[in-house]
Amino acid sequence: TSLNKFENLPYLYRFYAHNNRIQGEIPDYTECPRLQYLTLFGNEFTSYKADSFKELYYIRYIDVSGNNLSQQAINKIVNDLYDNYLAVPRGRITINLRDNYAYGTSILSIPSQDRLDKIDILKNAGWTFLVGS
Repeated sequence: TSLNKFENLPYLYRFYAHNNRIQGEIPDYTECPRLQYLTLFGNEFTSYKADSFKELYYIRYIDVSGNNLSQQAINKIVNDLYDNYLAVPRGRITINLRDNYAYGTSILSIPSQDRLDKIDILKNAGWTFLVGS
């Protein structure tokens, strides 16, 4: 139901931990600089540690769908991925943020309007974003 810190893992390329009832905060992956595929869907994550995805310049796919992430957490993810793109512009990246409902509510968490604008910029650069339900 939890994950430890990801420390000193410079050669971690893929991490799959889907459908495991993992709770709490999506961990920091800054010590996994070569991470390409991150699959965390179907868990119970409620928050996101800012800057966790910001420097994942090799990332190709992130799936955090089906969790309990709030709009604030999703906004932080979008901000970090936008900054990631500005640092190393590239396309062909897929991000799945679908089916997140803030913990304890039936309200679908979607990015705020200014984050949707950033998503549009990334989509025009060749990124694929899945949001909503």
